[in-house]
Amino acid sequence: VGWEMGISDSRRTEAPRCEYFADLAHAVSQFVDLEHESFEVGFADLAGFGEFNSLQGQEAGDEVLGAFAEVLQVALPACRVIRDGGDEFLVLGPPRRVGLGSDLERFRQSWPSTFRSRFGEDLPIVAPRFTMTSVAGGELREARARLGVRIGELKVQPVGPDGSLDIVPSA
Repeated sequence: VGWEMGISDSRRTEAPRCEYFADLAHAVSQFVDLEHESFEVGFADLAGFGEFNSLQGQEAGDEVLGAFAEVLQVALPACRVIRDGGDEFLVLGPPRRVGLGSDLERFRQSWPSTFRSRFGEDLPIVAPRFTMTSVAGGELREARARLGVRIGELKVQPVGPDGSLDIVPSA
């Protein structure tokens, strides 16, 4: 199963789109060796993005989406950052990799300075809200659905400029 396959969402980011995740999850579930391997999966959305996009315009919003995906992918080179849609992203670690929670924590703490250096001191920071879990490869699609629901629940909670991280125990 190759990490490099998939169609990128080149209009806004260079990240592969959600179809890539669906295809990869299906492929993993077809290989017995991978179906039972542990995978860490993260789900992210950008708190404040809708307001930012409305006030600054779609072009500026697209720049934020692209910067977020690019910087996150550079920060997590062993993982794959995937555009789920809108301002939501998936982060998929390779089999048996551990430490995604720590990596996301470091990323979110550094994001405010990265955002300011790219977009200026005067704009409100669009903060990453992460949730993550660890699952067997055969459960990747279900994990994405669970994490998506959890992100929805977290959207009612305010976040600071460095966002938040929520770790969901394995099901």
